[in-house]
Amino acid sequence: MDERSLVLPELAMNADRSRDRAWRAAEIPAANGHGNARSVARVTAALACGGELDGVCLLTLPTIEKAIEEQCYGPDLVLTIPIRWGLGYGLNSKEFPISPNPRTFF
Repeated sequence: MDERSLVLPELAMNADRSRDRAWRAAEIPAANGHGNARSVARVTAALACGGELDGVCLLTLPTIEKAIEEQCYGPDLVLTIPIRWGLGYGLNSKEFPISPNPRTFF
């Protein structure tokens, strides 16, 4: 499965769109965060390490647990398959098995 199968063709956009001022000014949860590979890896590392990074607690474990607690599970209005959602994170599911670890999220 690739990213083209996850969006409706009429809603797909190319990478150039993410560089314009309107896109960067918009607040689109789970869609228009900005960062380079290093910054994304550091945020992910904090989540993977129980909320701590470089000896600094950024998130508590209960906060992370709440973020990956299922909030809804079913057909998405944009995606073509049912998705399990936490608070801002997609969760592992039988329709979208991203890992054998049930606590994996994206």
